[in-house]
Amino acid sequence: MTDDEYRRAVTETVKCSRGAGLIVSEPKPDGTGILLNYDFSAPGGSDPDERERAHDACYRMHLELVSEEYISQRKSLFKAKEKALFDELVECMKGRGAETGNVDTQSGAEINRINRGWPEEFGICHRQVFEPDIS
Repeated sequence: MTDDEYRRAVTETVKCSRGAGLIVSEPKPDGTGILLNYDFSAPGGSDPDERERAHDACYRMHLELVSEEYISQRKSLFKAKEKALFDELVECMKGRGAETGNVDTQSGAEINRINRGWPEEFGICHRQVFEPDIS
């Protein structure tokens, strides 16, 4: 799976979602620099469940399998970058006053623990670290 194939699948998902009437931001690199993120919403007055169904259909049609394969092929690189980002997230949380103690940032249970214990700090720092270019 090449970077171009992945980008094409993201582009097709965005086009499909827009064609279904959703408002979709331009894709931007996530904090790892490996994946592309975008936000979507529905025009005012529309049904949020319909919005989710429309996006999910586009995602399944264009991106789901491509994304799984793309991540699978880059698993070690993704894990290393993700660990560094979670380390940065924990430092950000500590800087905001969260007393997290030692955190094994490779443990999903530990990440869940700090998210539950300090949800506001986690949310702010997660956005800051993992989505620096998403507005």
